[in-house]
Amino acid sequence: MDGYGKDLTDAEIVVLQSAAHGLSVAKTATFVGFSESHVKTLRARVCEKLKATNTANAVFLACRHRVIDIDCDAALLEVAD
Repeated sequence: MDGYGKDLTDAEIVVLQSAAHGLSVAKTATFVGFSESHVKTLRARVCEKLKATNTANAVFLACRHRVIDIDCDAALLEVAD
Protein backbone atom coordinates (compact mmCIF):
# COMPACT_ATOMS: atom_id res chain seq x y z
CA MET A 1 0.00 0.00 0.00
CA ASP A 2 1.35 3.43 -0.92
CA GLY A 3 -0.43 5.38 1.84
CA TYR A 4 -3.63 5.61 -0.18
CA GLY A 5 -6.50 4.21 1.86
CA LYS A 6 -4.46 3.92 5.04
CA ASP A 7 -7.27 5.51 7.04
CA LEU A 8 -9.74 2.72 6.22
CA THR A 9 -10.91 0.75 9.24
CA ASP A 10 -10.77 -3.04 9.36
CA ALA A 11 -14.55 -3.17 8.91
CA GLU A 12 -14.38 -0.91 5.85
CA ILE A 13 -11.68 -3.11 4.31
CA VAL A 14 -13.76 -6.26 4.86
CA VAL A 15 -16.78 -4.61 3.24
CA LEU A 16 -14.61 -3.43 0.34
CA GLN A 17 -13.17 -6.94 -0.12
CA SER A 18 -16.65 -8.42 -0.11
CA ALA A 19 -17.72 -5.96 -2.82
CA ALA A 20 -14.63 -6.92 -4.83
CA HIS A 21 -15.78 -10.54 -4.66
CA GLY A 22 -19.26 -9.60 -5.85
CA LEU A 23 -21.14 -10.03 -2.58
CA SER A 24 -24.38 -8.12 -2.26
CA VAL A 25 -25.06 -5.90 0.71
CA ALA A 26 -27.28 -8.65 2.16
CA LYS A 27 -24.64 -11.39 1.76
CA THR A 28 -21.95 -9.10 3.17
CA ALA A 29 -24.11 -8.32 6.19
CA THR A 30 -24.68 -12.01 6.84
CA PHE A 31 -20.99 -12.86 6.35
CA VAL A 32 -19.64 -10.21 8.72
CA GLY A 33 -22.56 -10.04 11.14
CA PHE A 34 -23.55 -6.42 10.49
CA SER A 35 -26.95 -5.01 9.58
CA GLU A 36 -27.52 -4.20 5.93
CA SER A 37 -27.77 -0.49 6.75
CA HIS A 38 -24.36 -0.62 8.48
CA VAL A 39 -22.82 -2.29 5.42
CA LYS A 40 -24.30 0.47 3.23
CA THR A 41 -22.86 3.09 5.58
CA LEU A 42 -19.43 1.43 5.47
CA ARG A 43 -19.52 1.30 1.66
CA ALA A 44 -20.38 5.01 1.57
CA ARG A 45 -17.50 5.81 3.94
CA VAL A 46 -15.10 3.80 1.78
CA CYS A 47 -16.18 5.72 -1.31
CA GLU A 48 -15.72 9.01 0.52
CA LYS A 49 -12.29 8.11 1.88
CA LEU A 50 -11.04 6.77 -1.47
CA LYS A 51 -12.70 9.62 -3.39
CA ALA A 52 -14.55 7.05 -5.46
CA THR A 53 -17.75 7.72 -7.38
CA ASN A 54 -19.33 4.38 -6.41
CA THR A 55 -18.49 0.98 -4.93
CA ALA A 56 -17.15 -0.44 -8.20
CA ASN A 57 -14.83 2.56 -8.55
CA ALA A 58 -13.73 2.11 -4.93
CA VAL A 59 -12.84 -1.54 -5.63
CA PHE A 60 -10.85 -0.52 -8.71
CA LEU A 61 -8.96 2.20 -6.86
CA ALA A 62 -8.30 -0.05 -3.86
CA CYS A 63 -6.88 -2.79 -6.09
CA ARG A 64 -4.80 -0.32 -8.08
CA HIS A 65 -3.27 1.11 -4.90
CA ARG A 66 -2.95 -2.33 -3.28
CA VAL A 67 -5.30 -1.50 -0.43
CA ILE A 68 -6.93 -4.89 -1.01
CA ASP A 69 -5.91 -8.08 -2.75
CA ILE A 70 -8.90 -9.85 -4.25
CA ASP A 71 -7.06 -13.16 -4.62
CA CYS A 72 -6.29 -13.61 -0.94
CA ASP A 73 -9.56 -14.37 0.83
CA ALA A 74 -10.85 -17.89 0.22
CA ALA A 75 -13.70 -17.46 2.75
CA LEU A 76 -15.19 -14.62 0.72
CA LEU A 77 -14.92 -16.67 -2.46
CA GLU A 78 -16.93 -19.46 -0.83
CA VAL A 79 -19.67 -17.03 0.25
CA ALA A 80 -19.78 -15.42 -3.21
CA ASP A 81 -20.44 -18.77 -4.93
